Amino acid sequence: MKITKIHLILALPLFLSACGASLRPSAENTASTPALTGNWTEPVPGIPSLRQGFSLRENGRATSINMATLQYESWKQNGDSLTLCGKSIGNRQTLDFCRTYTVKEITAEKMVLQADRQTYTFRREQ
Repeated sequence: MKITKIHLILALPLFLSACGASLRPSAENTASTPALTGNWTEPVPGIPSLRQGFSLRENGRATSINMATLQYESWKQNGDSLTLCGKSIGNRQTLDFCRTYTVKEITAEKMVLQADRQTYTFRREQ
Protein backbone atom coordinates (compact mmCIF):
# COMPACT_ATOMS: atom_id res chain seq x y z
CA MET A 1 0.00 0.00 0.00
CA LYS A 2 1.37 3.36 -1.01
CA ILE A 3 1.18 6.10 1.68
CA THR A 4 0.10 9.46 0.29
CA LYS A 5 -0.18 12.95 1.78
CA ILE A 6 -3.91 12.36 2.24
CA HIS A 7 -3.22 9.29 4.39
CA LEU A 8 -0.81 11.30 6.54
CA ILE A 9 -3.27 14.17 6.99
CA LEU A 10 -6.08 11.78 7.94
CA ALA A 11 -3.83 9.92 10.40
CA LEU A 12 -2.48 13.05 12.14
CA PRO A 13 -5.30 13.45 14.73
CA LEU A 14 -5.08 9.76 15.62
CA PHE A 15 -1.30 10.01 15.98
CA LEU A 16 -1.51 13.11 18.18
CA SER A 17 -4.09 11.58 20.50
CA ALA A 18 -2.09 8.36 20.77
CA CYS A 19 0.99 10.35 21.79
CA GLY A 20 -0.97 12.27 24.40
CA ALA A 21 -0.62 15.54 22.51
CA SER A 22 -3.36 18.10 22.65
CA LEU A 23 -4.39 20.85 20.28
CA ARG A 24 -5.57 22.87 23.31
CA PRO A 25 -3.09 24.94 25.33
CA SER A 26 -1.71 23.25 28.41
CA ALA A 27 -2.40 24.54 31.93
CA GLU A 28 1.29 25.40 32.34
CA ASN A 29 1.19 27.71 29.33
CA THR A 30 -2.12 29.43 29.98
CA ALA A 31 -0.98 33.01 30.66
CA SER A 32 0.49 33.21 27.16
CA THR A 33 -2.43 31.68 25.26
CA PRO A 34 -2.77 33.92 22.19
CA ALA A 35 -6.46 33.07 21.71
CA LEU A 36 -7.39 34.85 24.94
CA THR A 37 -4.94 37.72 24.94
CA GLY A 38 -6.24 41.09 23.82
CA ASN A 39 -8.89 43.66 24.72
CA TRP A 40 -12.38 42.27 25.36
CA THR A 41 -15.43 44.52 25.85
CA GLU A 42 -19.19 44.33 26.26
CA PRO A 43 -21.85 47.06 26.32
CA VAL A 44 -22.24 48.83 29.66
CA PRO A 45 -25.55 47.64 31.18
CA GLY A 46 -28.16 50.35 30.63
CA ILE A 47 -25.83 52.39 28.37
CA PRO A 48 -25.28 50.28 25.23
CA SER A 49 -23.36 53.09 23.47
CA LEU A 50 -20.50 52.67 26.00
CA ARG A 51 -18.26 49.61 26.35
CA GLN A 52 -16.46 48.06 29.31
CA GLY A 53 -14.30 45.02 29.85
CA PHE A 54 -10.73 43.89 30.34
CA SER A 55 -7.39 43.55 28.63
CA LEU A 56 -5.60 40.19 28.93
CA ARG A 57 -1.86 40.43 28.34
CA GLU A 58 0.53 37.60 27.47
CA ASN A 59 2.39 37.86 30.78
CA GLY A 60 -0.71 37.00 32.86
CA ARG A 61 -1.42 40.64 33.64
CA ALA A 62 -4.88 42.12 33.20
CA THR A 63 -6.25 45.65 33.22
CA SER A 64 -9.76 47.07 33.25
CA ILE A 65 -11.33 48.94 30.37
CA ASN A 66 -13.75 51.75 31.41
CA MET A 67 -14.36 50.26 34.88
CA ALA A 68 -13.12 52.54 37.65
CA THR A 69 -14.44 50.47 40.56
CA LEU A 70 -13.34 47.05 39.28
CA GLN A 71 -9.59 46.98 38.69
CA TYR A 72 -8.36 43.77 37.05
CA GLU A 73 -4.73 42.87 37.78
CA SER A 74 -4.14 39.27 36.64
CA TRP A 75 -5.63 36.33 34.79
CA LYS A 76 -5.03 32.65 34.18
CA GLN A 77 -6.59 29.91 32.13
CA ASN A 78 -6.96 26.30 33.17
CA GLY A 79 -8.67 24.22 30.50
CA ASP A 80 -12.01 25.90 29.80
CA SER A 81 -11.84 28.09 32.93
CA LEU A 82 -10.74 31.73 32.95
CA THR A 83 -9.94 33.32 36.32
CA LEU A 84 -9.72 37.11 36.61
CA CYS A 85 -8.30 38.68 39.78
CA GLY A 86 -8.03 42.24 41.01
CA LYS A 87 -9.48 44.82 43.36
CA SER A 88 -13.06 45.95 43.83
CA ILE A 89 -13.05 49.59 44.93
CA GLY A 90 -16.10 50.68 46.90
CA ASN A 91 -17.08 53.32 49.44
CA ARG A 92 -14.15 53.55 51.87
CA GLN A 93 -13.01 49.98 51.19
CA THR A 94 -11.04 48.01 48.64
CA LEU A 95 -11.50 44.26 48.42
CA ASP A 96 -9.36 41.71 46.60
CA PHE A 97 -11.29 39.31 44.37
CA CYS A 98 -10.84 36.40 41.99
CA ARG A 99 -13.70 35.23 39.81
CA THR A 100 -13.67 32.12 37.66
CA TYR A 101 -15.68 31.88 34.45
CA THR A 102 -16.31 28.97 32.12
CA VAL A 103 -15.24 29.81 28.57
CA LYS A 104 -18.25 28.65 26.54
CA GLU A 105 -16.99 29.95 23.18
CA ILE A 106 -13.85 31.63 21.90
CA THR A 107 -13.18 32.88 18.37
CA ALA A 108 -10.92 35.58 16.97
CA GLU A 109 -13.71 38.14 17.46
CA LYS A 110 -15.90 36.85 20.31
CA MET A 111 -15.60 35.30 23.77
CA VAL A 112 -18.60 33.96 25.69
CA LEU A 113 -18.11 33.47 29.43
CA GLN A 114 -20.46 31.96 31.99
CA ALA A 115 -20.52 32.29 35.78
CA ASP A 116 -23.31 31.82 38.30
CA ARG A 117 -25.84 30.93 35.57
CA GLN A 118 -25.16 34.25 33.83
CA THR A 119 -23.66 34.53 30.35
CA TYR A 120 -21.41 37.38 29.20
CA THR A 121 -20.54 38.03 25.55
CA PHE A 122 -17.38 40.03 24.87
CA ARG A 123 -16.06 41.32 21.54
CA ARG A 124 -12.38 41.69 20.76
CA GLU A 125 -11.33 45.33 20.40
CA GLN A 126 -8.24 46.61 18.59
